[in-house]
Amino acid sequence: MVHGVGRTMAQSEVELDREALGLAEQAPNREDKVNDRQLPQDIAEPKRDGLLAGWVQFKADVFGARRSVQPLSGWLLSGLLGLVIWLTVYYAPGAFERAKQAHGADPAGVITMDAAYFTIITVALLSLAVAFEPFLSRFIGNRQKALLKALGTSSAWVRLPVVWLGKAIWFIWQLPSIVLSFFDYILARPIAVAVGTSLQGWPRRYACGAVVIFAAIAAGLYAHAPWGLYAVGAGMIAILAIVRRWSWSESDRETFLVERGIREGAMRVGFKEDLRDEALIALTFLFVLIPVGLRQIQQATCGAGDCAFTLDGDAALPAGTLGQFIAWLGYFGAELAKSVPFVDWSEVFHVANDSPIEPLTPFGAQIVFVMRAMLDLLLLAAVLQAVQIASRLREQWTAFDANRLPILEPFTEARLLKSTVEAIEPCLEQHPAEQHAIAEFPAYEDKRLKELIQERRSGTPPEVRKAAVALLACQHASEATDQFFTDEEKEEDDLEMRDWIVHVACGVTREHDASDLDAHRSRLEALLKDSFEAVQVRAAAARCLGRMPAAITSTALLQEQLANTKGNKEEKIARLELRAAAALALAKHKQKDALADIEKLAGTFSGELRGDKLIAEMATAHALARLSNASDVEAVANAFDAPLREWARQAARIQLDPMDIEAAKAREPGTALNQMVRIAPGEGPFKSTFTMGSGDDDDQAFPSDKPPKEITMTQAYAIGRYAVTQEEFGLFTEATGYTTSPFRRQQDNGTFSPRWPAFEVNWRDAMAYCKWLEAITGEVYRLPSEVEWEYACRAGTTTRYSWGDDFDVERANSNRTQPNSPKEVGSYDPNDWGLWQMHGNVYEWCGDPWHETHEGRPAGQSVWAADGAYGLRVLRGGSWLNIPQLLRSAGRGWNSTDVRVSGIGFRLSRTLNLAS
Repeated sequence: MVHGVGRTMAQSEVELDREALGLAEQAPNREDKVNDRQLPQDIAEPKRDGLLAGWVQFKADVFGARRSVQPLSGWLLSGLLGLVIWLTVYYAPGAFERAKQAHGADPAGVITMDAAYFTIITVALLSLAVAFEPFLSRFIGNRQKALLKALGTSSAWVRLPVVWLGKAIWFIWQLPSIVLSFFDYILARPIAVAVGTSLQGWPRRYACGAVVIFAAIAAGLYAHAPWGLYAVGAGMIAILAIVRRWSWSESDRETFLVERGIREGAMRVGFKEDLRDEALIALTFLFVLIPVGLRQIQQATCGAGDCAFTLDGDAALPAGTLGQFIAWLGYFGAELAKSVPFVDWSEVFHVANDSPIEPLTPFGAQIVFVMRAMLDLLLLAAVLQAVQIASRLREQWTAFDANRLPILEPFTEARLLKSTVEAIEPCLEQHPAEQHAIAEFPAYEDKRLKELIQERRSGTPPEVRKAAVALLACQHASEATDQFFTDEEKEEDDLEMRDWIVHVACGVTREHDASDLDAHRSRLEALLKDSFEAVQVRAAAARCLGRMPAAITSTALLQEQLANTKGNKEEKIARLELRAAAALALAKHKQKDALADIEKLAGTFSGELRGDKLIAEMATAHALARLSNASDVEAVANAFDAPLREWARQAARIQLDPMDIEAAKAREPGTALNQMVRIAPGEGPFKSTFTMGSGDDDDQAFPSDKPPKEITMTQAYAIGRYAVTQEEFGLFTEATGYTTSPFRRQQDNGTFSPRWPAFEVNWRDAMAYCKWLEAITGEVYRLPSEVEWEYACRAGTTTRYSWGDDFDVERANSNRTQPNSPKEVGSYDPNDWGLWQMHGNVYEWCGDPWHETHEGRPAGQSVWAADGAYGLRVLRGGSWLNIPQLLRSAGRGWNSTDVRVSGIGFRLSRTLNLAS
């Protein structure tokens, strides 16, 4: 159904018109490539609040899959902690004495050589296992799946005992991780909240954390033991909590990816901000608190008469607190500089180890050993976390690139979207949604894209929001998306962002200002030479250069790209699209010396081609037709392999240049496909200024036709001599595999005419056809603006129809025509521009979004993009199913961009640039 017209006509005619087009209410058959993904059912829990929510989170963090220590990590960490405790309890107390004796002089309490070897090998193996824990866990998981699969096919008497044994093993396997996760939860998480890691905004978190840490340092320096030692311990736990919060936030990112839209309440506070830098800064304060703690221990033990350490040969310390603090920092720094991971445990293994902090008592020896061991384990934990994060990111990218992950966590998301929108090249004369950076972006969740677009005051970078707009238009084109853009344009208060939404939502490529040509040429040539750019980008740059005046374009660079046959077989195949685009540009510039290279390129195509390779072959054929005798289609076809000649023949038939008015008026239809007529406002009898719409004096006018608007046409353009035919549109669908729902009525004699206009074509189908035709010809085809359509339809007239005020059944195909069916596009007589059937036969799509009236319409000839309804597009001309009143020059209608109904087709248009 064509909407927005007929509100004042007789009721019977309105109903007749609506019934004739009643198929419009059918929803388009369209699958969304993102939203059909199913999230696991076992995570679909309702949101909870209060104590219940806390209990659910506690279970997930201690017993569930989101626990902070995974099973393999639990065993590895338990092994390392057990080893450290064993060495601390049994061997560290006598280390300060043994280091002074000859090897083997005091066997009591000395670690044996076998135990020493075992310890060293165990530490090495555990360290490697910890570093590669993600990969080992994945390996164990795969083996477990294989075992369960094999077990499922076994007999019951084998399966049952194995299942019970498996449950016991599973419990033992999970136990260390559950215990460690429990202590991690009850010790670190409450403290993490206390030190401000859950606050929103980094200034508040930094301030709160700094107060806690500096208070611990001050208490450790000025309070007496053991209170100062307690304060140091509390500060260390606070630092641990801050560092752990970073790890939790990284895990929460993964939770976000899994539970997206299901349990957003499970995402903890602080997730929306990156805590890495805060964790690293907090970690550096650990190297301040440790020497403060050692000083507290030394003061406490010396006060009891038995000092735990000696410092650098019993050197005297300064008297003041600050001086002693600096001295202890220096000794501890020297200890760190000397130590090598796990090697500085050497005193335990009866090896002398000169150190600025030497133990004097068994307790002091244990403290020194624990300090060294904990520092080494801290380093190992940092390595483990880095490896885990890197592994998680790698898995995330692999899944995302394979279109198995519909969303990224926010930090990676922001970086990627920003770089994506920065890769959009305005010089390419492509709509943002069609640019390679957007078109090849992996499938992304529409809900998340809409959230980003609506984050106006949240600090989201404008580049991220712009990328989200382009991706939403590219990947989720639908009536709902169009309505979203319509609403967002009204809500957006940032003028630059509003302009971007209008640009993207309109779906029409903006035309370049002539003053930008030179700058664009330089950028296009840089893109063409850049071998790191995607082939599609370089090919688009070549086609753009072909549309520029030959005088300012480097044809030598295009010739180089055309003749480039270097590389292996795969590289040569990948470069075909680029070479074909260069051939089009050179043919457009009439470079006859390129003919031999284009013929060589034609000979490289062979066999059955599909997709981009078939487009490249057809583009090469069209370039050959431009440089050779365009009428000799067979000569062009014969330059190709036999299976490809029909495609080459059809590409050579596509019209090269727009025809003049007199040729267009000729009754002979000609053999060229997609015939265009040059419309030059101001030339001959056609004035450049005309009145668009209808006045109050026209009793057949609708409110949507008003008020009349004076328009000045400033640029020549080409428009289709006919509406796009069934033959032409069928070639497109056959070549690309594009799916539509063609509705082809049979004539009374049972025949079907390929020269019928294409119908049951929605607005998106028409835009896809234009894009395909651009890739083959190098010209930017589009739908006409509403202004261009009416100017072309009127052909200098001011009457209701291009022939007068009264309808004539001999001049247009309407519902008064018998039989009531489509007619061939050459039927009836053309108007004074040489354009056929601008009235009737099929409604024709325009590029403009729908506006209720002409009120506020700009005075130019471009598409009226702003403040429109982007899900509805303008229809002009009426169809064989409509009453004559709808076929008037000023008559306007609209329909959804997704609707395919009988009676709606389209007519091509393109701007005639300086190279034409």
